[in-house]
Amino acid sequence: MYKETREQCAQTRTQDADCYAMVWSGGVCWQSAEEGAPEWDASKAVLMTSAALEKERNSCLTEKTTSDRERDTCLNQKKQIGGEKSKCLSEKKVLDDNLKKCQAYTTKLPPPNALDIPTLSVT
Repeated sequence: MYKETREQCAQTRTQDADCYAMVWSGGVCWQSAEEGAPEWDASKAVLMTSAALEKERNSCLTEKTTSDRERDTCLNQKKQIGGEKSKCLSEKKVLDDNLKKCQAYTTKLPPPNALDIPTLSVT
């Protein structure tokens, strides 16, 4: 515990490599070298953590931004694929209808041997 300004507390925090966190409240600077330090119940207090934690936080935020972007890309692709699927189903229906028409037409045709026309041969 040190008596100093908030700025002096922050400066002390940056100069001490073993310091995990500093809490400045009411002109008093509290230092903790333990990662699992107890929780503080200090209203209007300022918590200052290590640069490593800030770097880790920034890395986490970058990963979140990347994940959000990838999710948005996937959702857009899903939407596009949904549109393409609808188009394919419409085209399939047209082709199925055409196939049914062809099948109906071919069933109305006489069998191939019924079209045999007798030929005359000259001797």
